[in-house]
Amino acid sequence: MAASNFNWSLGPLIQVTDIGIRQAAASSSTATQTNAQTSPTMPASPSLSGAGTPNGDTEPPERRCWICFVEDSEENSGAPVSWVHPCKCKSSLKYAHEACLLKWIAEKQGTRRTQVSCPACGHPYKIVEPSSSVLNVMKFFDGAIQRSIPFITMAGLSVALYTVSTTFGAYCVMVVCGPEVGDEVLGAERWGWRTWVGLPLVPFALVSSRWKSADAVLPLLPFVILGSDRVHITFPPSPALTICLMPWARLLYNHLHESILKLIHHRPDTKSQRRLSQSERVRQTLDDANPEQPEEDAAAEEAVPELRRDGQRVVVGALLLPICAAICGGILGELGLRKYVGNSFYRNIIGGCVFIVSKDVTTEIYKYYLRKQRRSRRIANLD
Repeated sequence: MAASNFNWSLGPLIQVTDIGIRQAAASSSTATQTNAQTSPTMPASPSLSGAGTPNGDTEPPERRCWICFVEDSEENSGAPVSWVHPCKCKSSLKYAHEACLLKWIAEKQGTRRTQVSCPACGHPYKIVEPSSSVLNVMKFFDGAIQRSIPFITMAGLSVALYTVSTTFGAYCVMVVCGPEVGDEVLGAERWGWRTWVGLPLVPFALVSSRWKSADAVLPLLPFVILGSDRVHITFPPSPALTICLMPWARLLYNHLHESILKLIHHRPDTKSQRRLSQSERVRQTLDDANPEQPEEDAAAEEAVPELRRDGQRVVVGALLLPICAAICGGILGELGLRKYVGNSFYRNIIGGCVFIVSKDVTTEIYKYYLRKQRRSRRIANLD
């Protein structure tokens, strides 16, 4: 009896509690659905909301072209706009207008059909364009022409250089040899393969004669160009023999020139020895007592700066040598050499030798005065 009274008294309380729990659960479910529908920060699931592109991909709320900086909200709704994401960039650099990107790629390519990549991530842009057999054939020929342009240019420059060298060689022959010998050398019956090879080599032989590295080749060059049938040992020597002997005469002259310069620079100067101060005499005595010091080091103390010998000066001086020889030969002829040497070729050869010797003597005199000026330099005191 007591137990039944206890269960009856707790029955209404349990029933009320059960109803309250159910109402609280229903209120919580309703609030959750309301917040999911009204919250701006909570994105809806694509499977529930059905939002997205026709392909099922979701788009960011605002797309902006990284080229023109125009967003979706600023687009004109009446004009269709095509958006592309052609690279691996994300966020604000992911999308671009297709028209803007095509224009930007065209500006980057210019006239060349090179691959253009994204400036941010480096991914190459893939351009899809229609193909045509006629266009492909034209592109092939256009590429072949473009690849052959450097070779055509080099060939044109080579022909131009050959023409200029041949013309200059023929001019040097006419200037040095004179009209009689020049017409004989450049006559139509003389134009064989040796002439076509020899005349273009004249300017290069003149320029290479200024360096000692060409001493092993220059003596043999005239024999190769003229041929053995045109070289005969006679007295006085024929023009062909004279041209063949000129490289050997150059070697002999250079050897004599160096030997004379060594004798001049190593000759003791008694007057300069008398003007030496006590300290300079002591230093000279110490230098003489030191056998390990080379002579070049002692001579370098009073060495004169080398005269300017750049490439342009060497080339121009070598190319002007035949003209200078002809001028000197003409001057010597007017001074009376014509009475003894009637052929203008030999007069020009003599005039060229006189010009070379005069130039070297003048150069050594110039160096002597430069050396003298260097020895007399002093440091000015500040007043």
